[in-house]
Amino acid sequence: MNGLTKLTDSQRDFADKNHHLVLQYLKTKGLDESDYYDIAVFGYLRAVQVYDQRPELQNHSFRTIANKRMYAAILNHSRSLRAAKRCAEVISLNCISSDGMELIEQISSHGLSVVEYAEAREKWESIQAAATPEQARMLKMRAQGYRNQEIGQVYYLTPSAVSGRICRLRKKTERLAA
Repeated sequence: MNGLTKLTDSQRDFADKNHHLVLQYLKTKGLDESDYYDIAVFGYLRAVQVYDQRPELQNHSFRTIANKRMYAAILNHSRSLRAAKRCAEVISLNCISSDGMELIEQISSHGLSVVEYAEAREKWESIQAAATPEQARMLKMRAQGYRNQEIGQVYYLTPSAVSGRICRLRKKTERLAA
């Protein structure tokens, strides 16, 4: 949690001696201990470390520093719960789609399993990374179903020149993968 490291022995003793501040903070704020203790305590422990490591803070009450750190920990937790990433709808691969098939069947019914698709995608990306921009465009055209003759017309090459460039790219990526 935000810079928290293992407490030293003196910090641990100080934390034990002032632990009641965590419970008092939760009670004062009307927060349920079972829901918020695990969140507030990390802010409290960070306050112990900061208070020990920064002598200028010792001009202030430790309670003030601890309360501010616990408040920040709970606020950050609340923000993370409200963030859009937490609001995504979870869909099971076993749910039935509008055409009556399970999603897992739709994914795997196209000839590749999910794992095979991921491996093919990874290989495709490594090939594109090794390709020149022209080779990448040729490869994309080839993947879209264009024949070597059609690709050659676009790039003013013979079909055998297109085939040779794609073959050299394949050998290059095989060497890189080895």
